[in-house]
Amino acid sequence: MAAGFALLVSVPALADAAPVKGTVHTHRCTATRAYCIAITYTQTSPRRVPLVIAHKVSGRKGHTYWARWSYQKPRQGVKASGWKKSTWTGENGRAPGVAVETLWGRSSRPGGPTFPPKTLLCTQFKGSKQKACIRL
Repeated sequence: MAAGFALLVSVPALADAAPVKGTVHTHRCTATRAYCIAITYTQTSPRRVPLVIAHKVSGRKGHTYWARWSYQKPRQGVKASGWKKSTWTGENGRAPGVAVETLWGRSSRPGGPTFPPKTLLCTQFKGSKQKACIRL
């Protein structure tokens, strides 16, 4: 699992979300920038994650995509969610095709799971072995 480079395109769900005071949005992408993970958290609870987004920047219009997220706490095994259908977010101006994303949670509400320091959060699209990961 490799954390990648910073994303050069905006993630639509983060741009459209109503900001909560003290909310931080961050993301990481795979080395090829094909897949990204975006999370939100509050400055007061940096390891409580109310929103996780799996983002793919080069989808095919009309194709159905599925994604899941997973986490690995220090010295523990990986726990993964079930597959969830992605939604089309529109034409992608920087790469051929369309952008799709899958969301878990909400950025406009407090709550979400709390993870210990150094937990690895990842997203993955079905059919790909690549994961986009971020360490808390």
